Amino acid sequence: MNGPDLQPWLTKIRESLLKHPPGIPDESQLLVLAHYYWDVGRIPECLSCVRLMEQRETVTYQELHFKGYWQLYTGDATSALKTFLAAMDQDKHDFATRLGYAYALFYLSDYRSAATVFRKLQDDEAPLNSPTIMAAASSALADGKRPGEIQVAPIPGLPPGLADIMQIALLQGVEDAIIEGRSRMLSLAPDERLPIGRYLVELYLDQDQNEQALALLDELMRAHENDGPLQFYYGLVSRRFGRREESQQRFAKAIEVGSLDPRPWGALGGGLLELERYEEGIDNYHVAIFLDRENPNFWGDLGMAEGALEHYERGREAFTKSIDLGAINFSNYFNRGVCAMKMEDLQAAIRDWQLAIATEPDHPRTAEAKSLIEEFGGESVDNRFVFGDS
Repeated sequence: MNGPDLQPWLTKIRESLLKHPPGIPDESQLLVLAHYYWDVGRIPECLSCVRLMEQRETVTYQELHFKGYWQLYTGDATSALKTFLAAMDQDKHDFATRLGYAYALFYLSDYRSAATVFRKLQDDEAPLNSPTIMAAASSALADGKRPGEIQVAPIPGLPPGLADIMQIALLQGVEDAIIEGRSRMLSLAPDERLPIGRYLVELYLDQDQNEQALALLDELMRAHENDGPLQFYYGLVSRRFGRREESQQRFAKAIEVGSLDPRPWGALGGGLLELERYEEGIDNYHVAIFLDRENPNFWGDLGMAEGALEHYERGREAFTKSIDLGAINFSNYFNRGVCAMKMEDLQAAIRDWQLAIATEPDHPRTAEAKSLIEEFGGESVDNRFVFGDS
């Protein structure tokens, strides 16, 4: 299935997502798109398809593999184990499910259990060499060997070379992954370089190597101008170089050609918040959250927008969700406290400001939080307070 064939579907999907509330696209299209996006390395969009199918309760163990393996690639073995256990509830004999389960045990350092599962896969005449390699690696680690003394097989799946680069980033570090990734790109045909290229851009951005990211983006976009992830990354680079208008245009383009990626929806929403176009920003964050409910940053930014519009109860709920998802930071606690203060729940406000200080004692607004604790310790609400993060 080629990229241009997707556009009619993506147009309908974008229209569905922009409804109030957002609508789930056609599940038959989601099924096709999930497998297509995984095969070409567009993982955020693949995972959005899986999440939407989960909402409709139509996802099968075959699609859960995508979620589980991606959790492994990103180092979240605990979540991966839960995902593969859920997949095993549907088919405990499926090879890919059992293999993912074994890798999750391995990365959780349960080496003896991992070795047992890998050996069973090996005995079942597995179509890959990885069970044999990983059974030996697990046994060696269980017997006290060090990671540098054993051979490890890459987690399977994804386009050629991409799995290897991600495994290197996980086990050896980002710099080694970048070096190997550039080398792999040179050995691939031009039309095969895009998946690794996208991942390298992401690594460059994570390392604040913005010039390198921009150079690689320019190289890739000469042949792939309408690639949604590239447009999104170009938007991020543009923001870092202060080109805000261009960044918003790039994010909008990324949504146009890749509607199921939650990241440009959130990024576009962030730009709208900066322009104080809060209602439009909220619309974008609602779509981003609809596609990825577990992203704490989306919830935190939604809380900022709701608070700016004096929707304090909704803002408080959004900050709470962000905190519950793991975003334990000064901003979330401080601004949730502001929402509580505006709702005249002063004891809750004081508790949140105390938590903000405890979380980040050196935050630039620590003195302000201390002042608010003193000022509102039983006193009336000061309506002059300005909601915000800076």
